[in-house]
Amino acid sequence: MGRERGEKKESTAGKVDYWYTESTVWVQWPDDRKVMVTYSQPTFTKPSLVDGWPQDLDPQATHGTGTVAANGVLGVAGHRVSVGQLCGGESTQGKVDYWYTESRVWVQWQAPGPARRVMVVFPRPAFAKPSVVDGWPQDKDPQAVPGTGTVGANGILNVAGHQVLVGKRRGEKKESTAGKVSYWYTETGVWVQWQEPDASGRPRRVMATYPQSTLSNPSVVDGWGPGGKDPQATHGTGTVTAGGELSVAGHSVSVGKVRGEEKVSTQGAVEYWYTVSRVWVQWPDGRQVMVGYPRPTLNWAAGRGGG
Repeated sequence: MGRERGEKKESTAGKVDYWYTESTVWVQWPDDRKVMVTYSQPTFTKPSLVDGWPQDLDPQATHGTGTVAANGVLGVAGHRVSVGQLCGGESTQGKVDYWYTESRVWVQWQAPGPARRVMVVFPRPAFAKPSVVDGWPQDKDPQAVPGTGTVGANGILNVAGHQVLVGKRRGEKKESTAGKVSYWYTETGVWVQWQEPDASGRPRRVMATYPQSTLSNPSVVDGWGPGGKDPQATHGTGTVTAGGELSVAGHSVSVGKVRGEEKVSTQGAVEYWYTVSRVWVQWPDGRQVMVGYPRPTLNWAAGRGGG
């Protein structure tokens, strides 16, 4: 930007306001001098954190509640959002309310006393909202990762760490969406089916579609499902660590520290079978889990020896 700017070559030293996107920065001094810096390629990818809410809360923002960890990180729609370890001289750790759009997060602590707030701004959309329609206008992708879950009273379904807003009511009769569901997902699509049919006895379904790759986290479910494991899957043996991690084809696959209704520890020797996007794990006592990735992740070649 230079040490001096303008016709009079005035010093640039001093406090400024600035605004930025991935490739552009707009700067303004208190005396109304302005400059714009443009980069030839995307350069700024990290979010900006500011105290307070310099921009009013967007009335269309999605509301949620969560807990800021000791390291200052808050989980928002499957993303780790850093709000810092201190706000107003106090620790940020604790319960908060938050609201988010594609590129903004407004955070407010629930602790008593004066309201503490921060706003996190991303230079590009980080929280894409899906388009949600009744039924399945597109057939379910045969490679979609299966899972089960519960739609909350707020119309949100947690899919592999992402909050998918399906709406509080759906269908012609605007029936509540709260309840247990089965779902299948890829990086850009989620197919949802309720376990209870609608008032007419027909399956209740919705499909959520994202405009860009959004769902990247794997899903871990108990059992192997009705289809079982792929007969072409590659067989291996290994040990699940105390942290619930299993090494598969050079990747650390998380199966969780405990599984099942009785919350039994997963630590110990296992057999596993895997393809590029699935891992089937079995313990000596017969317990099974399946880990599904929404995109090819594991190094695998078909026919290298099934188990």
